[in-house]
Amino acid sequence: MYKIALSVCCGAANKYKPNLIQANIKEKPMYNKMTENLSSLMQPLNDLVSINVKMAEKLINTQASFLTSTLNEGAEHTKALAGEKDLQKVLEKQKTYSKDLQEKASAAVKDVLQVATDSSKEVAEIVKSSYKAQAKKD
Repeated sequence: MYKIALSVCCGAANKYKPNLIQANIKEKPMYNKMTENLSSLMQPLNDLVSINVKMAEKLINTQASFLTSTLNEGAEHTKALAGEKDLQKVLEKQKTYSKDLQEKASAAVKDVLQVATDSSKEVAEIVKSSYKAQAKKD
């Protein structure tokens, strides 16, 4: 059972000694209804924050794996080029590396767009359901 202390000042003599009146909040239907309304109004916002957090995690993981693999492959490519004496083989390795890098970058962009698209769909559903719920209340 929740209790709250309400301070009430009674006259100039008791200015610094307020009387305390305890109210039982559980027995207040207005408070309960207000709490329920606030919870239901905040739920779409909580859902949106959750979607944004998930999206940020996915994007961070996608970018981190792309960056890690790019740096590792770049280091391996540099080592391979350092040991090469033939110019033709260097050009072939450079061409292969740049083609692989382009494919990885394209795949990373597609992953990012997919995450953004999925999150956008989820947000649209939340907005639709929130408007429908609000329309039913009105």
